[in-house]
Amino acid sequence: MNNTTPETPNATTLDAMESAEKGEDIFGPFEDIESLMQELNK
Repeated sequence: MNNTTPETPNATTLDAMESAEKGEDIFGPFEDIESLMQELNK
């Protein structure tokens, strides 16, 4: 049987979701892939 019920998010995921809802720790949008990669590699 195929279980398609999503798992409950872990604490790290829940913390990230809460921060995003508050507008914290959000980056972008980026004009191109190079800009995105530069930000990721900081």
